[in-house]
Amino acid sequence: MKNKKTKRFFGTIILCNLFLTLTVAFFSPMEVVLMNIGEFYFPFRNIWWFQLLIALGAGIALSLVMFILPRRAGQIAASVTAGLGLAAYVQAMFLNGGMVTLTGDNMNITDSGKIINLVIWGVIVAAVVLLVILLGRKRARTVSQVMSGVTAALLVMQSVALVSLVATTDLSEDVPDHYLSVDGEFELSSKNNVIEFVLDTTDGTFVRAMLDKYPEVYDVLSGWTYYPNATSKHSRTFPAITYMLTGDVCYYDKPVDDYVNEAYANASFLPGLYDAGTDIRVFTWDPGLVAKDTEAYIANSSGFHYSQFENLDLQGLEKQLMNIALYKSLPYQYKNNFKYSITQVNLKSFKRPELFSHDFNYNDPEFDADFTRYGELTKTDKYDKAYRFYHLWGDHPGADWDDNMEDFGRDVDYKDVDVRATSLRGSYRMLEDYINAMKDLGVYDDATIIVTADHGLSDSGATKKKQDRLVRNSTACPVMMVKYPHSDLSKKLEIVESPVAHDDIFATIEQALGAPVSGTGSGRALNEIAVDEERDRYYYYAALRKDEEGEVVSREYVVQGDAEDLNNWHLTGEWWDILYSANIISDEVFDGGETPAEK
Repeated sequence: MKNKKTKRFFGTIILCNLFLTLTVAFFSPMEVVLMNIGEFYFPFRNIWWFQLLIALGAGIALSLVMFILPRRAGQIAASVTAGLGLAAYVQAMFLNGGMVTLTGDNMNITDSGKIINLVIWGVIVAAVVLLVILLGRKRARTVSQVMSGVTAALLVMQSVALVSLVATTDLSEDVPDHYLSVDGEFELSSKNNVIEFVLDTTDGTFVRAMLDKYPEVYDVLSGWTYYPNATSKHSRTFPAITYMLTGDVCYYDKPVDDYVNEAYANASFLPGLYDAGTDIRVFTWDPGLVAKDTEAYIANSSGFHYSQFENLDLQGLEKQLMNIALYKSLPYQYKNNFKYSITQVNLKSFKRPELFSHDFNYNDPEFDADFTRYGELTKTDKYDKAYRFYHLWGDHPGADWDDNMEDFGRDVDYKDVDVRATSLRGSYRMLEDYINAMKDLGVYDDATIIVTADHGLSDSGATKKKQDRLVRNSTACPVMMVKYPHSDLSKKLEIVESPVAHDDIFATIEQALGAPVSGTGSGRALNEIAVDEERDRYYYYAALRKDEEGEVVSREYVVQGDAEDLNNWHLTGEWWDILYSANIISDEVFDGGETPAEK
């Protein structure tokens, strides 16, 4: 009898602990990975069993500790883990709602919402523990059976759900097999340099607000030109970065990898710079935006096999998977302590060949610290021309630094223009440090420096009417600032209202580096566009549709006139169903444009 009780006691303890550890450390992160399988570099086959062993090991370790406790204490301890596991399960299944898990955004939940959420947790855990305390002595067997039955049932349910998700997920997604190293990240030519800073999501709205709030920036950027009447080609990081390096517009008519590879294969922009004797280095957190074949002319592009298990940094991987797990499983009050992004997960989960001294820090304050930590900028005579492309975090939501590049120290509302203006001032301190380092090296006056964004406000278009979610409800003017060679540094930042676009950056760079103008984009430099010129600028808006099908539709706009006026943004009627599904939207939503069947 005693032996049976002991077995039952240990069985209950191990089920309670496995329920907690598997729910939090295994099922939660695996669901996120599977739901976003194309975003992560590591194949699912390389991580599921590793994370399962971690969760099982943690559950067994907890169980052994509780088993050596006095039986009553062990029973109560098991009730605590069962209660926590149940609360985490309820949180993930019913309380998180439509929370964003992959963009780095803070939760921005009201204080009352956080309190209510904590109360729910308290009630769940307290109810389980009190049940065991009150009934555990007289009805120990019944309590043990209930705890074992409930935890086992929930484990089975989660297992079935995960297996079903695996069965319906395309696990054949290719992962990148090349890497953009940080080799030469802070090395410039002693003669001629073009530096392009791409500050993600930095919209003209935030730039205007920053200049109003921090007028000293006009002096910081003396000799510069600001073009507020600017447009990007695309509305989101993919395919904007690929476009900015190739000039190839993405119409979402082919798989992502095919578009990226073909864009670089057909492009003449970067190969032309290379043929003109330019040392080219591209720094972005997502090598998937740059084709492998660019190794021939991008100096820091090299092979790296993400699909191989031995290239995983297991300690870093585990930390990132637990960030995902805890962000999903914990109450609102604690989620922001574990916020993450796909970029962060990808960067921190892999080993790097020894030649790479550090990861590319796309976070603006960390980037600023890096070029100080690694000896600031250097110059070389190894090549006469250098092109540096830095894709940084910029004013993307999640830019959690203030105007001094220090953490806000509190949750902030990224919809607040003043908050974005403040963090953008911090990013401009990074630019100021870089500029001063160039001056110290004596390479500033001859250089061309471009500060832009991959896109302006992305605009989810989240309105009550479903069809309106396909239409922009704000302008999208990326920052566009240029320091031309030998500009008058005694002159404050000048604002020029020429109707410019990303299309005009290619020729600007080619002319600065003495390369033949390839005709990429408009084939004209930014300073060749007259203020009163009438231009049709085309913009491709990937509008998110928040419906069951998860459709994403790319729609073509033409901007005629001042891009800072939404009245000048017009739908052309051309659109592309990114997920290539059947037509599920009525024709009138597309303003008379062609339907998928007609296209």
